[in-house]
Amino acid sequence: MRKATLILAALMIIFGLSKLGCSTSSTTEGTGTHMNKILTQLQNTPTDELYTKFFDTARQELIDFPTLIERIKNQKAIYIAEGHTNNAHHQLQLNVLKEIYKHNPKVAVGMEFTHRPQQKQLDLYSKEHRLSEDKITSIIKGGFGGWYAMYLPIIQYAHDKRLTIWGLNVSRQLKKKMIQVGWENLTPKEQKLIARDIDTSNKDHKKFVMSWFKGMINMGILTKEKMEAFYTLQCIWDETMGESVANYFKKINDRSVQIIIIAGSGHIKYKFNIPDRAAKRYQMTHKTLIPIEIADSRLLKAEHLDSKLGDFLFFSDLSPREGSMSQMKKRY
Repeated sequence: MRKATLILAALMIIFGLSKLGCSTSSTTEGTGTHMNKILTQLQNTPTDELYTKFFDTARQELIDFPTLIERIKNQKAIYIAEGHTNNAHHQLQLNVLKEIYKHNPKVAVGMEFTHRPQQKQLDLYSKEHRLSEDKITSIIKGGFGGWYAMYLPIIQYAHDKRLTIWGLNVSRQLKKKMIQVGWENLTPKEQKLIARDIDTSNKDHKKFVMSWFKGMINMGILTKEKMEAFYTLQCIWDETMGESVANYFKKINDRSVQIIIIAGSGHIKYKFNIPDRAAKRYQMTHKTLIPIEIADSRLLKAEHLDSKLGDFLFFSDLSPREGSMSQMKKRY
């Protein structure tokens, strides 16, 4: 009797494991089938219509703009990545800002091309209305270069609603000085403007940055010898902007405030740049919106829907390249 019981128990274990295995296989197969269906659906969608869609990577679900807003409206930090020359990306940033403002007037805008030392002037312009648009333009336009006009509607909206425009960045000269002399040898004033703790140990981040800048080597903008120094510069850039995001919450000390961060895709995609570096300094809920640039919906591939890219993906035409290379040369 005991032997029969043991045999029965063994059979139950075997069949139980077998069922578990079948269930896991079925789930994996089901997930893959679901993604294939979404990909096929997107590929068969007219390209112009595709540009109105969003993809929730966690739920693996196509959604519209109102649903997107519903799912991000309570996040403390909302990161919207961009191609600097893509007007569609900037229009989405403005549209999201307007919708979040309706939900919470205590929303701020953090911008990659505004600098920490400009904060007093930014406040005088956007919050206090004591600085003219011409004056603030003369102060901050240099950071944006030839792309300033693309950001102006966002800046003007922040002014109209008296929203904080939060300076995230510092000058390239100060970043280079830090590489040369170290944070400890900066002046006390300079130390307040730039992050001290710079993490260069993330291998995935380094691979990502290096792969992006290989093209600059071929174009003669960067030499291989400068790549390591440039990677450090990139990390200083991301750490400083991440610290700036954290500093905003620490300074305001109001649980109801939110901030929308506007920066290039290279600073937001995969989260190991600004988002993670901000989160390690200040605990906050956050979501990222990442652009997928595609000229024709039929060209979409499974890799374009990679959940590691960000929390939500949006689709747009390719970013214009005209004039962008001269901007790159000036910046790098």
